[in-house]
Amino acid sequence: MLLYPCGSLFPPVRPLIRHVGSRCGVECFQLLGGLPVPLLEGIRQPEMILESLRLLTEEQMCAFISRTRPEVLHVHTWMGFPRELLEVMRARGVRVVFTTHDYFGLCPKVNLVDDAGCPCTDGSDARCSRCNLGAPGERFLSLRNSMALMRLKGVLAPLLRLRQRLRRTSGAKGGGLQPCPVRDYASLREYYLEMLRQCDCIHCNSRVAHRVYASFLPNGKFRVLPITHGGMDWRPADKEVKASEICLGFSGPEAAFKGLPMLLEVLAGLESLPWHLEVWGTNRRESVGRVTYCGRYRQAERALGQLDLLIVPSVCNETFGFIVAEALSLGVPVLCSDTVGAQSLVEDSMVYHGREGLERRLTELLAHPEELQVIRRRLVRGKAPMVSIRQHAEEMVKLYGELNGSVV
Repeated sequence: MLLYPCGSLFPPVRPLIRHVGSRCGVECFQLLGGLPVPLLEGIRQPEMILESLRLLTEEQMCAFISRTRPEVLHVHTWMGFPRELLEVMRARGVRVVFTTHDYFGLCPKVNLVDDAGCPCTDGSDARCSRCNLGAPGERFLSLRNSMALMRLKGVLAPLLRLRQRLRRTSGAKGGGLQPCPVRDYASLREYYLEMLRQCDCIHCNSRVAHRVYASFLPNGKFRVLPITHGGMDWRPADKEVKASEICLGFSGPEAAFKGLPMLLEVLAGLESLPWHLEVWGTNRRESVGRVTYCGRYRQAERALGQLDLLIVPSVCNETFGFIVAEALSLGVPVLCSDTVGAQSLVEDSMVYHGREGLERRLTELLAHPEELQVIRRRLVRGKAPMVSIRQHAEEMVKLYGELNGSVV
């Protein structure tokens, strides 16, 4: 069974859980009129969660539990999650697992990246106040997340970004916006930490995610298991690396925390070496010198398959990073920073630390492209470094059984 929060143009007076049918054999339920779901926009008003009176009634929760009879509650995000449901389920002996897909709960903006686009190193409540100054209000979030308006996501996204810029500019010029009191964000973080403490297991999808969560929960019960998705097949293809021009690739937004600006600066200093960079995942379609902005892609194979090397230079702590696994599944070597969770899938020699590490390793690979050829052939002839979706499901079911004290 699947339960997920949903916004509404006309939210009910009290939150309710509604059965909406079955999809791929999974019974689906919507939670309507509950807590707001901020996605990546942040939380400007912590009280909209801390002081919310929009609680599920005992009758609603009992009816849902009686219908689904859960043994395990697996939480994939705390966004919109009703704390009262967690408490009722635990009181009935339901085991609770949380998967660390992101850092929401520790960070209102999800990724521990501040308002300047840089990694958040101190996690201070004062910084949260500044970072979330331009976040939308509760009513806007409810409308934005409604099923009716989700179809207009492509139109609303740029309007939302414009609105955020205007709010930040207004605040900077003394337009009346003031950061929320620091104590509100301290309470908000504690609100989610308390729910994390009630988990029987926190499933970390990487050692990076484990390190971050353990810094907030030193006594937490953790299990590290890499993740995958059902659309990824192991089909590596061999390809000759041409020493005359090595095709590099980057996939992701142009934001500083993803490392593209740093990568471009490093490559600018390697003009004497043979390279061309393809940038995927942005709205740009143009060529600038030896860099081609290719826009967005729908099929990883079409965008990544012809690369000689994919570079994942993130400077923030990524919990995993599917792009690493997708490239490897096609036989494409990957060079990534040691803040990327999926680093566990690549060879040790292809994981670097900091800007100097990126420059040094990239120089070596461009000067000796035969090393890329060797790595690619090892991928083609070797065993898949990532688990299949079936294997991952089996691992999770085994974990559920261990929590319930049974053999699965």
